[in-house]
Amino acid sequence: MRIEQERFAGSDITEYTVPDGVTVIEAGAFMECSGLRTVVLPESLEIIEEGAFCGCSSLGEIRILHNTKTISAIPGSVETIGEYAFAGCGLESITIPESVNMIGERALWECKYLRHVDVLGPSAVIMKDALGACPQLIDGYIAPGYPAVDTIPSELLFTLLLYSCPERHTQAHRKRALHFLHGSEELVVRRIIETGSRKSLDNLIVAGLSPDRIPGYVSYCKELGGRQDMVIKLLAVSAGNARGEEEFAL
Repeated sequence: MRIEQERFAGSDITEYTVPDGVTVIEAGAFMECSGLRTVVLPESLEIIEEGAFCGCSSLGEIRILHNTKTISAIPGSVETIGEYAFAGCGLESITIPESVNMIGERALWECKYLRHVDVLGPSAVIMKDALGACPQLIDGYIAPGYPAVDTIPSELLFTLLLYSCPERHTQAHRKRALHFLHGSEELVVRRIIETGSRKSLDNLIVAGLSPDRIPGYVSYCKELGGRQDMVIKLLAVSAGNARGEEEFAL
């Protein structure tokens, strides 16, 4: 069974439960359904084709049939997520299971509210800009290490995700992130300040920040406003009064 290509495209539906037994959601099936807030996916689903939910700007919840947990998640039966599949959606968090072996180009492009993502598949192939242009994305975990090809935006994302939860990553991943941090520290720190992630900032401080750059980071916090806790922490580090965390393990 399938949901046919562009079957509901541009319609005014607000929620939809994909019937059990459906294995494929075809290209553009729900494209530009701007009022769609919730979709429920069955565990029979295997493929979400290109642009299936592209432009569903209100889509904030993806549930699995017969599972009431509130964290948006893709069913563990899905193997492929096509390009632009969820581009421009309103998701804040998403978990992509181990079963997924391909996440297409720009699959989650420009999800402006997306802050947390877990990609659990150890062999998942993550195509170019699959998680690109998501300004709030700073927290989560990508099992195989992201990306396969080094680019500054993707290396930045990889580093941001690692410092949100370094304990979940391998030694090799930590070395890679530390290498990027040494060459692009200001880029990493500014993004963390912008998103207000105190946890990530604390992990960066343990990793070690350049003392001569800290006054600039403090100024940036003040410029953005509402970052007083970050200002206090950075000033303490600058004064040599940071609490004695252990060295970032490598």
